[in-house]
Amino acid sequence: MKRILTLIAGSLILAALVSCTSTSSGADVDSITSEIALSEAYKAMDLPTYDGTLSSPDHLSFYEAVMHSVAAADMTELAETFSKEKSLSILSGFGLESTGDDKYDSFTAAALVIDIIDADWYSKASKKETPSSADLDTLFSGVDSFYHSEDSGESISDAGVFSALLEDWNSYALVRGIDLLDTVDEAVIRSIVTGYNVLETADHPGYAPELTITYGHSDIKHALQLLALLDSEGLDAEVAFQGKTSAFLYLKEWGEPTESDTFQVKQIPNGNYVAYSKEYNLLFQFKTVEEKNDFDRVILAYAKKDSTDEPGLIYGSWWQPLYFSATPMGEGYRTITDHVILDGDYEAHPFSLNERAEEVDAGFMDIDPSVNLNSVEFWVNQAFYNYLTGEFK
Repeated sequence: MKRILTLIAGSLILAALVSCTSTSSGADVDSITSEIALSEAYKAMDLPTYDGTLSSPDHLSFYEAVMHSVAAADMTELAETFSKEKSLSILSGFGLESTGDDKYDSFTAAALVIDIIDADWYSKASKKETPSSADLDTLFSGVDSFYHSEDSGESISDAGVFSALLEDWNSYALVRGIDLLDTVDEAVIRSIVTGYNVLETADHPGYAPELTITYGHSDIKHALQLLALLDSEGLDAEVAFQGKTSAFLYLKEWGEPTESDTFQVKQIPNGNYVAYSKEYNLLFQFKTVEEKNDFDRVILAYAKKDSTDEPGLIYGSWWQPLYFSATPMGEGYRTITDHVILDGDYEAHPFSLNERAEEVDAGFMDIDPSVNLNSVEFWVNQAFYNYLTGEFK
């Protein structure tokens, strides 16, 4: 939220810095002024830059300014997933040619995908060796719009989808203090399940199940990069955000837990804890079943970690990404059981392997014979299935 608020005034700060900065040397005054202004503006607004620094020479190139703008939008890792062929394809789709440098191409392509630059403006501005103050102002305005758009954000291709997602995330708070948690927490204490998710019952978009994939994660930067990644791969879909509280068993040998607004705990009799973490689901309703099926390819290529510090992945990629479908899926998916428990405005979702489904149902009925329990099979990606079997990589 801090970045959204500071970016609103970004262009004004930058303009003031550019107008006030001066030099008496015989060097390119506009080049030096641009770099000083950009550096001071980034510092003033607490924005990330590419590689943690601005240009070390005495001037900032136009393409470096584009790279820093992509970094300011928290999209560096996305740009670094783009191959040379993919970058050139994206540039060509906007009627643009290669910059002559693979890295500049990938960051320019990313800037176009997330709509922080306009292709017509870029084709003219990029002919300059260094950006003018007006060019920097345009770049900052693009980043500002990325975080604070008034456009609708219902689909991946909508310009306002990123700011809409951020607003949903910032407005969601952990679910605590409801009766439903007592029931499912008891199941964790008794080792019937090791965790569960809690959602609001009204928080369902009514998408067609045969076209919908639900993807779960805990980091909002990852979500933003995922949307842009799907767009860059030519996949469009309606998008709905579901805030969720993810609860799991936290062992005392892991050390004293540190609580925050996004992570809280409750100690249980054996000294362990039930931990509650702020997470989310993204529901994607694709246009065709074929596009829905293609989602798995994109995740395996760019959002699943297979080795430590693996390059070419979007930010926050997990060893075991978690996504599922309510309708049958093909190769690469397995079925598990969702033990849906309804209670007023909330619903809990403990998962189990199918072979344990009856045992888990019986456990919940033993805790509370009046529990509103409806267990259903659904289709999860292979990594999700592996996670339930205890594999973390």
